[in-house]
Amino acid sequence: MYRISQELNDLGREIIMEQMPRLAGCNICYMTCDKQKKSGNMIIYADTEKLTDKISELTGIDFVITFYKDSKDLTPQAQRILMEHELRHIGWDGENTKKIIPHDVQDFAVIISKYGLQWHSTVQVSMFDEEARHA
Repeated sequence: MYRISQELNDLGREIIMEQMPRLAGCNICYMTCDKQKKSGNMIIYADTEKLTDKISELTGIDFVITFYKDSKDLTPQAQRILMEHELRHIGWDGENTKKIIPHDVQDFAVIISKYGLQWHSTVQVSMFDEEARHA
């Protein structure tokens, strides 16, 4: 089940105010989902989606950031990094055309610069190797 999350909203707004003021006017809905999401064997902890212009017009929401069930296994620091990661997907192309920004590499360069290539080691459960959960 999907639920709007005030806790994630607070975290997202805090990161926006501290690091990404360009997103201050963006209407973002922050949600949790009690289901696991996977892509192949890889666990998806969160994702960011751009709403269609029609849905955005109806709801007043531009983007939705969803944290899935397994994100609860992350440390608070890793959840904060994950939120920053998801926020970095939000961008504009040209004249206020909202878009999803793809990864610079396998992650955002700023995340690697700030936290290193192995930032995922700050999580309790490896984001990149589901088998580590069962070791």
